[in-house]
Amino acid sequence: MTNFNDVDKNLFERMKIYKLWFRRLIVLAILFSTLQYSIPIIFNFEQYYGLRRFVDQGLITFFLDNEIQLIIAFSIIIFSIISFLMIYLFKPIGKIFYTINLVITLLINMFSGDIIEYGILYPLDWLTKISEGLILYLMYFGEVKREFILQKKVNE
Repeated sequence: MTNFNDVDKNLFERMKIYKLWFRRLIVLAILFSTLQYSIPIIFNFEQYYGLRRFVDQGLITFFLDNEIQLIIAFSIIIFSIISFLMIYLFKPIGKIFYTINLVITLLINMFSGDIIEYGILYPLDWLTKISEGLILYLMYFGEVKREFILQKKVNE
């Protein structure tokens, strides 16, 4: 005969493992994203700057001036930090924030023109996008999707 307390304990232990791996994936995605944007600042890739004037600058550069682009970039960074923090803490609104953040980032990338990829940054960009996609999949279809459901408190 099956003891239901053992089944609940095994389920609880499995969920703890899933939550731990999900949080590690979030930290990994943040690390990849930070490296992707900080490596060009740390290592000055000067030989590629001359090529930038020959590639398509995109609609965002054409229609918006530099100050507005900077404001948009900082607001996206702040929104990204908030969304990563919310999904790290398994807040139900974090799932919506993270999805909106990915859609806005995708739209900005679509209209920002051509990008010159440096040797080390191409694999980092690839790993960042894969980890972001895996986070999105796990939030909506994985085992941790139960953690993002808004639970009502029942008074007994």
